[in-house]
Amino acid sequence: MKHSVFCFLLLILAVGCRTKGPRFDAYEDGANRGFAPVDLTNRLDNSLLQPPTEPYRLGPGDVVQIESIGESTGSATVMLGPDGKIYYSLLPGISLWGLSIPECRTALQREIAKYNRATPDLVINLRGVASQRVWFLGAVQSPGIYPLTGPTTLLQAIATLGGLAAGNGADDAVDYSRSFVLRNGSFLPVDFERLIKHADATQNIYLQPDDFVFVRPVDLPSVYVLGAVDGASTVPYSKDLTVARLIVTLGGPVKFAQVSRIVILRGSLTSPK
Repeated sequence: MKHSVFCFLLLILAVGCRTKGPRFDAYEDGANRGFAPVDLTNRLDNSLLQPPTEPYRLGPGDVVQIESIGESTGSATVMLGPDGKIYYSLLPGISLWGLSIPECRTALQREIAKYNRATPDLVINLRGVASQRVWFLGAVQSPGIYPLTGPTTLLQAIATLGGLAAGNGADDAVDYSRSFVLRNGSFLPVDFERLIKHADATQNIYLQPDDFVFVRPVDLPSVYVLGAVDGASTVPYSKDLTVARLIVTLGGPVKFAQVSRIVILRGSLTSPK
C-alpha cells in the first residue's frame, strides 16, 4: 500500500513538471502594466521606535535628593523652582535646569568648593518628575498628564493610564482612524488600530516630552439632561432608554421640580423638533 501511494505521488509530480504554466518575467517591458504605486502614509521613521539615549534632564518641579557622604546633616530633598534653581545648605540659588544628574553633581560640588576647603562627595538621586510629561486626552480611562520617568512607549503609557475607555466594548468607544499623536506641531502617522487591536510593534513609538496624544472617542448618540434633576449630565443613548429610567439614573428630580412640565427636545436648540 505504501508503494502504491508513493508511486501515485510521483505520477502527480511528473505530470505537474511536464505541464507548461504561464510565463512571467518581472523585468520584461510592460510586465508591471496595471500596477499602481501605493503611498504608505502610515510609514514611521525607524528612529521613532528607538528608546531615547539622552539622559534625563532636570526642569522646574523635579525633586532631587542630595546627600553629602560623611556628613550627618548633609542630606536634603529639594525641588527645582519655576526658574530651575534649588537652594541647598547655605548656598545661593543654583540653576540645575537642563542638567543631567551627573552634571548636577558636578555643578553642586563646584559651587560648594567656593565656600569649603574640601570638595564634598555628593550622591544625587531623582525623587520626583514633573517637568517632562505627555498629555493624554480622549477615550482613555484616566486622561490627563502622564510624567515621563524613563523610556516609555505609547502602548505602555496607555496601559498605565488604565487602558481605553469602555463603551459596550473597548472597540465601541474609540475612533482609531481619527486618533493621533502630535509632536512639535506635527502629526505622527501612528496607526492606532494596528497598535491597539493587533499589537503591531511597528506602530509602538517611544514618547517624548510634551507629546500630545488624543484617542478620539466615537461620536455615540447621547441624551443631554438639564434642569431640576439631582445630577444633570450626558447619558449614552440606548434603544431601551425611557424618560423615567433616564431621570432615575441621574438621581431623580429635585424636591420642588415641576415634573408635569418636562420637555423633550429633539434636534438642536436652533432647530428644535
